[in-house]
Amino acid sequence: MKRLTILLALTLGLSLSSPAFAGKKNKADGKEGKAGKHEVGAALKAADKNGNHQIDEDELAGLSESVSKAGTDSQLKKLDHNGDGKIDGDEAKAINAKMAAHAEGGKGKKKKAQ
Repeated sequence: MKRLTILLALTLGLSLSSPAFAGKKNKADGKEGKAGKHEVGAALKAADKNGNHQIDEDELAGLSESVSKAGTDSQLKKLDHNGDGKIDGDEAKAINAKMAAHAEGGKGKKKKAQ
């Protein structure tokens, strides 16, 4: 009976404390996200051989190779929307749209008139 009481107390204590930690993020999570964005940015910059802030058709092979070599938990894998291991035309269009917005000053935000 004493063991059952202890077991119930521990179970209740754990169930009450779990929600308190549910909303807290691990410090590593934020850093991992930034590192992942840096990884993607570096790969895109390396693939953009001519520096025009677009992945041209002749640059797709290099980017596809980077994506296929990336680890399964890599942010680069998110560029390959259909999961076929390469960057196709539609995926390149999406990448180029984001790169253009970034080059213009930030993710589709309009610049203030000066």
